[in-house]
Amino acid sequence: MSVEEELRAAFARHEAATPAADQLRDKIKTAVVRRKRRRVIASAAVAVLAVGTALPVAISGLHQSYAAVDSSRERIYPQVGPSLYDALRRDDLASWVAAHPSYVLK
Repeated sequence: MSVEEELRAAFARHEAATPAADQLRDKIKTAVVRRKRRRVIASAAVAVLAVGTALPVAISGLHQSYAAVDSSRERIYPQVGPSLYDALRRDDLASWVAAHPSYVLK
């Protein structure tokens, strides 16, 4: 018996145990759909967690930044800050610059 004949005989013996191609295709399609569905659900869950984590942090950061500007802006330069803000409110910056020349960059 040649090698070719032995191969043909082996394939003939195992052909009956081979599942039908249609059934196998259907199982593969089902597995692909299931995998895609899991991937979409996992991606959505990660997105929800990311937004749920980032949103409170961003909101609290904005709140703190506005609070910091309002409460401490005149403590940055306590000697100069109040007079500078008054000059800006009066639209008289030139007189403030003349009174504080060391704080002005030329």
